Amino acid sequence: EHIEKKHTEKKAVRGLINKAQKQSASGKHQAACVTLERAIRVDSSNPLVWRNMAIVKYRMRDYAAAESMSLRSLSFVHNRGALYRNNWKLIADARRAMGDKAGAKKAIEKAGN
Repeated sequence: EHIEKKHTEKKAVRGLINKAQKQSASGKHQAACVTLERAIRVDSSNPLVWRNMAIVKYRMRDYAAAESMSLRSLSFVHNRGALYRNNWKLIADARRAMGDKAGAKKAIEKAGN
C-alpha cells in the first residue's frame, strides 16, 4: 500500500508540475505559484517542484525568491546532472539580475560552465 500511495503522489505531483508549466508559459505566473504550492504540500522534497517554482519566480522578476527556490531544489538533488547544472545557471541569472556579478560568476563555476 505504501508503494501505491507513493506512486500516486508522484503522479499527482507530475500532473501539478505540468499544469503549472502551462500556466506560467501562458503568463499566468501567480496561478502557477498556487499550483506548485499544492505540489509542495504533496511532496516537499521533490527537487523538480522547487526548480519549477524558481523558474516561475524568475519570470515574475522575484530574483531573490528564484535563487532561494533553486537552492532548495539543490538540497534534494543527489547528483551533478542536468538538474544540478540548471539550478546553478538560474542562480547565476538571478544573481546577475540583482547586480551580484561576483555571485553570478561563482554560480556559473558551480554549474560547471
